Amino acid sequence: MPTAARNVSERACNFPIRDRSAQYIGVNLTPYIVSLVVVGLRLIFKAFYTRDKLAADDWIIGISIPAAIVAAVLTNVVWTANGAGSDVWTVDFDRFIAFLRWLFIYEFIFLFQVTIFKLSLLAFYLRIFPHKTVRRVIWGTIAFNLAYFVTFFFVTIFQCTPINHFWKQFDGQPGHCGSSGPFTQAQTGLSIAINVWLLIIPLSQLHHLRLSWQKKVLVALMFAVGTA
Repeated sequence: MPTAARNVSERACNFPIRDRSAQYIGVNLTPYIVSLVVVGLRLIFKAFYTRDKLAADDWIIGISIPAAIVAAVLTNVVWTANGAGSDVWTVDFDRFIAFLRWLFIYEFIFLFQVTIFKLSLLAFYLRIFPHKTVRRVIWGTIAFNLAYFVTFFFVTIFQCTPINHFWKQFDGQPGHCGSSGPFTQAQTGLSIAINVWLLIIPLSQLHHLRLSWQKKVLVALMFAVGTA
């Protein structure tokens, strides 16, 4: 049943209007808070309580802080103001269009955050792995990640023709949007593959470490958590 018809029928029948925006904010905001606290403490501790200077991986991950704050405000304040957490048929048309517009913007922020995290981890690898062959692999992975970002940046922009058809496709405006399934699967699949590769790189170097096998297992688990 179309959402407009369902809106009319359910309101006429006095069906309860469900609003779970509070639960949505609670679930969605928690990871942002935890991530910002962890990254902030890492940078503060290294800058003021150790002799080490902030390295490239620290500066790169620091860039993610303003992006994460913007994403948190967008997904928890702006989205809920435009219907997130409510049944879609209870959201008026203008708010629904606004939600889609902000969703379009969020796609770029999410892509940026994912790329920044991977680049920070790769910069950390460059700092701890001196072997030339490994460093070449790392630089190649950095180039691949940048290519991944640029490719999906433009694919996201031009997923609909015209571009604003992404959020105006329901108001009768002529245009076309490509199928989101293959796009999402390709982006997700490549991201997962890169994460696995980011785990393989340090694990391949464990045999060079002069550690007991128990400590090597702990190091492997540490990298596994970092790339998850």
